[in-house]
Amino acid sequence: MAQPKIEVKGQIKAFPIAVDAPRLLPDAAGASLEGIRSEFHKTLEFDLSFSGFFELKDVSAYPGGAAAEGLTDATISFDKWLTIGAKALIKTGLGMMGGRPRFEVHLFDTVAARELWSNTYKGGLNEVRQKAHQAANDIVQYFTNERGAFDTRIAFVKKLPGKTEIWTMDYDGANPQPAVRNGHRSLFPSWHPSGKRMLFTSWVQGKPDLFEYDLEKNISRIISNRPEMNLGGFYSPDGKSIAFTWSQDGNHEVYRLNPDGSSPVRLTNDWSIDITPSWSPDGKQIAFVSNRSGNPHIYIMNADGSSPKRLTFNGDYNQTPRWSPRGDVIAFTARDDRKIMDLFTIHVQTGELKRLTQDQGNNEEPSWSPNGRYLTFLSDRTGTSQVWIMNADGANQRRITNLNQALQTPSWGPWSQ
Repeated sequence: MAQPKIEVKGQIKAFPIAVDAPRLLPDAAGASLEGIRSEFHKTLEFDLSFSGFFELKDVSAYPGGAAAEGLTDATISFDKWLTIGAKALIKTGLGMMGGRPRFEVHLFDTVAARELWSNTYKGGLNEVRQKAHQAANDIVQYFTNERGAFDTRIAFVKKLPGKTEIWTMDYDGANPQPAVRNGHRSLFPSWHPSGKRMLFTSWVQGKPDLFEYDLEKNISRIISNRPEMNLGGFYSPDGKSIAFTWSQDGNHEVYRLNPDGSSPVRLTNDWSIDITPSWSPDGKQIAFVSNRSGNPHIYIMNADGSSPKRLTFNGDYNQTPRWSPRGDVIAFTARDDRKIMDLFTIHVQTGELKRLTQDQGNNEEPSWSPNGRYLTFLSDRTGTSQVWIMNADGANQRRITNLNQALQTPSWGPWSQ
């Protein structure tokens, strides 16, 4: 029987799958591992459920319970899993090796009653979630031939009295860690393609300047502190250039410079305000916001500043363009006639608009996952602005932070290298 595959183009039909809780393997007998067991299982389920590729079936509906089953074909009653609608089944086992957990993950085709794939994930006690993310990535890649994004991180800004700080967290909101804490306002984090550095704007010297933060060394350095404002830098996809906004003559314009901050080149030259550049994934074009038509709209231009072209014509306040890693669409924030902010995508070639959020408070500041399948964004629908994630079509919207402070400008990081 052919390997089951999920069609990842166009409308995706979720594949019905059951994820059984880990059972203790012989080398873990007698150990107190319920916390580890639960953490791995919940993380794996969250990833697969959020992926948009799978419909998770209720394991508790399995007739008579599956506790007696093992991790091999001969021990599994595939017909019973079919009765709850599961066409695929994930079985996991938890063992211990030298005081470190070891997770076996087995994927079965319940229709063909056979194992399709298996792998073992080993790590420290503090790496349980990481190993579950890796397993979810592998399962998604098995079905779709696409790399998953569950082991990535998101940067965000935490608003505190008299200052803001930049933090990072796992894509699902776990493991928040401080990054930039300089006692001043620090905003607009954006990742280097390596995931080891990020750009940000800070008021350390009394005005907005462009800095780079090294996540491994925990140090920051100035990229551009030229006169007036230096705002919102973004690395090119190859990391060899930075696009940012500079107002050297009192007017905001988009510039390009080298990663060391040298050789700024002006890309826009208009009486209007031109801000928030975003690179196309091939590095050949840049999207930006301009009010040269009277209101803020999304424009695109070649990376050298030539051939600027207006992209959005609906609404009177469009901002924060973010080019999808797939190259086809740009996500952006738009304000409607009720002064509410919502998220849209626009197809670069056809101009087709799609609305992603509606009637759920203010939603803004989109940022793409590295595979272009998901977006992170801000929403105040539950009170203060928190970070949310969703599928690229607006489905599966989930809040991933629950902090007392208002949050700002989330930025989804690249794959680990």
